Amino acid sequence: MSKRLILLIIVLLLPITVFAKKEAFLVGVGKYRSSNIRELKGVEKDIEKMKSLLIKKGFHVRVLMNSQATLRNVINTLKSYKTLSPNDVFLFYDSSHGVQVPDTSGDEQDGLDEAYALYDTTVDEDGVANLDGILVDDELERYLSNISARKFIIADACHSGTMYKDIGGKIRTKGLNRSKRFVASRGILGKIKKVNNLVYLSASQAYELSIDTDDGGVFTEAVYSSISSNPNITFRDLQVQSANHIQDMCNKINQHGKRVDVFHPNLYVTDNRLLNQPIDGYLNINIYSNNHLVEEYLGELQNSNIGRLDINMPSRYEVNDEISLNINTNGKSGYLYILTSRDNSNEINVLYPNKFYRNVKYLYGNFQFPLPNEKFQFIATKNSNRPERTLVYAILSKE
Repeated sequence: MSKRLILLIIVLLLPITVFAKKEAFLVGVGKYRSSNIRELKGVEKDIEKMKSLLIKKGFHVRVLMNSQATLRNVINTLKSYKTLSPNDVFLFYDSSHGVQVPDTSGDEQDGLDEAYALYDTTVDEDGVANLDGILVDDELERYLSNISARKFIIADACHSGTMYKDIGGKIRTKGLNRSKRFVASRGILGKIKKVNNLVYLSASQAYELSIDTDDGGVFTEAVYSSISSNPNITFRDLQVQSANHIQDMCNKINQHGKRVDVFHPNLYVTDNRLLNQPIDGYLNINIYSNNHLVEEYLGELQNSNIGRLDINMPSRYEVNDEISLNINTNGKSGYLYILTSRDNSNEINVLYPNKFYRNVKYLYGNFQFPLPNEKFQFIATKNSNRPERTLVYAILSKE
């Protein structure tokens, strides 16, 4: 029985990081600077639920809560994600009051723009919101258009032009009175770029109010429970299941003497093919193009104008042999990544770093992999009785 393993080594020097990123930005405002704005007591629990869910799905999560979530801080944070690539994923979540302002860009049929009421939103004694501290949807669109990553926006805020008085007890609506003035000096009237690769799920239609409870927003709970119980749920089914959950919750609230109106989640996608795509499939990231096999894609990288590293090692090994690579960076420096792919496989395995060796090394000059002083072994294996070829990609990245 042949035990021979043939290794083809591809060595690249990439100017950017190879691994896609999963970034989530959560904004929660339940307590406002203005004493004229009703407190939303369930927002902290909304943030806790979404943060827990997203961490489990491998996201790096950033949170701005209450006094941190000023308009300036939110905008500056949104701007920081413009470095994400089309292979990355960006999720933005907001739980706050919502408000409508007069539309000056002409993109709203009802003449009103929807907006998020952030911590520094100001209202007068009648509860009428001004533009201060408000993030208008057109303005959000501008910042999203500068983010190349796949985008999933979840908004738990009402977008109604009217305000319901407090229902009392533990039930609150998440809306402010419509703004009576609109100031163009913030520059949001400029040309809006078309946002690509976007899925947008909001709690309610433009004329409806979403509901906040002490246990969190009804919409957020619907989204959280639907995704948690069914990771393969599609965006369309998420909208339907969330609507059913909201209907059930509103019925229960009404049965206890609290009068609330059912609201209906709104789903928007930039590509209708996304409607039936599983959410996990959209949020998961690959380090290769979906349009190419792994070997074809990395072969394109190899043949492109990318710096090369020198490597010295045998090309044939027996099963259970220890494999080592002698690498020369040719005067370059960067972080080392080792990837492998078996012949006729459409999968890449990240050999290094891994859960046992998480600290990526920044290297320069001549070195050997596995690195000295690390108890890491690179062992030759195969899955059949015939000789096999395994591609090994040694990558030095700037990030």
